[in-house]
Amino acid sequence: MKWINVKDELPKEDGEFLVHLYGDVTVKEFNSWTSGNGENSFEWFDWESIPGYGSQKGQVMGVTHWMPLPEPPINNKDR
Repeated sequence: MKWINVKDELPKEDGEFLVHLYGDVTVKEFNSWTSGNGENSFEWFDWESIPGYGSQKGQVMGVTHWMPLPEPPINNKDR
């Protein structure tokens, strides 16, 4: 797999992806949506814990590159 620059292409489906963010590699969620004005928006999210409230999605800024998550290893016990 190779890294995809967000300026060249964004994920076509919502989901979790491996991202490059401020020099680190981590997993973030991508969601596309249409605003009330009919404009398309594409955003990276992370879950944030809010004391006394629970958790909510918070927008993540600074993602420069992304790639699909690799397939998990096959566990011989699962066969």
